[in-house]
Amino acid sequence: MEGEAQGSKSRLFWLIGGSVAAGFIVAIGIGIVYAIPEWARRAAESLPTAQAPEKMDQATRERMKRRQAVMAIAPAPLPTALPLIERPGKDEYGYPRSYVDGPALRSLLFHEHFAELTHYIEQFQREFDAEPLKEEWPTRAVESFGSTEPELLPKLDAWVQATPASFAPYVARGTYWMEVAGARRGGKWASDTPSENFKKMGEAQLRAVADIEHALAISPKLMVAYRQLLSADFAASHRAATETRLKQALKLCPTCFAWRARYMGALEPRWGGSYAKMEAFAREAMSATNPKLKLLASYIDMDRTDVALASKDMDGALAFADRACALPYWEALGERALVHLERNELDLALTDINQAIDQRPDVPYLHFLRARIYHRKVAWEAAAQDLIDGARVKATDDWARWLLPQIVRGLQKEASKAEGRGDRDTAFRLLDLAIELSPFDREVVRERDAAVRGNVSGNPEELAVLEAKVKSAPDDFRVHQQLDFVLAEQRAYPRILSMWTEYLGRHPDDGQAYLERSGAYYNSGQRKEAVSDAAKACELGVNHGCAYAKRMGVTP
Repeated sequence: MEGEAQGSKSRLFWLIGGSVAAGFIVAIGIGIVYAIPEWARRAAESLPTAQAPEKMDQATRERMKRRQAVMAIAPAPLPTALPLIERPGKDEYGYPRSYVDGPALRSLLFHEHFAELTHYIEQFQREFDAEPLKEEWPTRAVESFGSTEPELLPKLDAWVQATPASFAPYVARGTYWMEVAGARRGGKWASDTPSENFKKMGEAQLRAVADIEHALAISPKLMVAYRQLLSADFAASHRAATETRLKQALKLCPTCFAWRARYMGALEPRWGGSYAKMEAFAREAMSATNPKLKLLASYIDMDRTDVALASKDMDGALAFADRACALPYWEALGERALVHLERNELDLALTDINQAIDQRPDVPYLHFLRARIYHRKVAWEAAAQDLIDGARVKATDDWARWLLPQIVRGLQKEASKAEGRGDRDTAFRLLDLAIELSPFDREVVRERDAAVRGNVSGNPEELAVLEAKVKSAPDDFRVHQQLDFVLAEQRAYPRILSMWTEYLGRHPDDGQAYLERSGAYYNSGQRKEAVSDAAKACELGVNHGCAYAKRMGVTP
């Protein structure tokens, strides 16, 4: 994403899943076949995956860059029960307000707790089988792995090997490959896209659909698999396959909303359908007993909103978005929030996106959209938090990649203002947050270090005062950090290590303290200990601890 003008994503991006949409659009022209039997699945597993860095051309490097995580994200705490964020009650359509804890599922993958991961994914599916109004639970559980960072693949492969009889690892890995397909293709027009990108995209799509078909063979009632394959079929102009999927899904879950919403996308004019066909399908669905199905008609106005936005008809876009929000559903609210953002109506945009996130806090797109709104409002701390919240599940998002450096600079400027007015606590907080987003930004690190060190010169008298403060405030992290910085200038690393070891004896769960001690170990030449402490900081939730461990050659 080269600038904010390119930031308007059509609703298709969040229905299909980020940049995958762009990849599937191109699939129309290259005739990929998705009905893949077992022999093709094995063939997909043998496709080439690596290339020596020294032989990479620019297109290859760009493909790799699109797959890199925007920022390091520490694993969430491991769940001890079904990874569900509990919220009381149900919405007006009878759907539970509780939602899937995607970061917790990813943490299970991170720690290679494959049996538990499989158990929980299967349990989400069982919950849906017993109560169709929980249809989003298995879908969001699987989509927690719809991010393209290469580090995910070995974990997903190991998960498949650990529980090969379950559908869970296959549909999760298929979701991953769906995202990789779009990242390999990129978001430029077909005429500006290297042919090799299309080839690599096709290889990823082959892997994706092979895994998803295999999952469906294991669990024929897996609606999340139908939803994903439906997207692949219609985007590749496989109309006959699309209609077959539709009939199968109708038979398995005649009251489900989510796959019908996906099919409404297949009926949009841009895909060879028409608004008349969309209206007819929405009207026919009303014969089912799910009251939420009345929302399907709003997808017509959401698509018209997209068309108006693309043509810069802002008044028309707002009129259609208002109609779509007649029943305030999160997708329509997100659409109108985007329109308000494009019109620079930031308070209205924030009102809509807050309501959308209240309905669906588990959708990363909504957090990235709110981060854009906060970015425009110059609310840097709030923008940073939404960026982090979205990246916990989708760390390779295009909007996130565009937003991150601007948010870091915004935090840095706000910190300078706070420092100027003597509000050091706020300056520390903002600079720590900036480093969490971009730990190797030398300018931010230098400014944070200067703020922590303060005006202490390091002469014996001031050093004695600092050491006395540490003794009188043994639990004050900032005082310890300040003494660390002063002692580091004197290369007094044994004293620093002793200080942090004593502190950690009292605070064994302080990830920041482990990270500080890691630096002292590293600077004193004890690399093994430095890596261990950085990895420990990562495990304790310090995002930049993960980044430091990886920089030292270890994937925590």
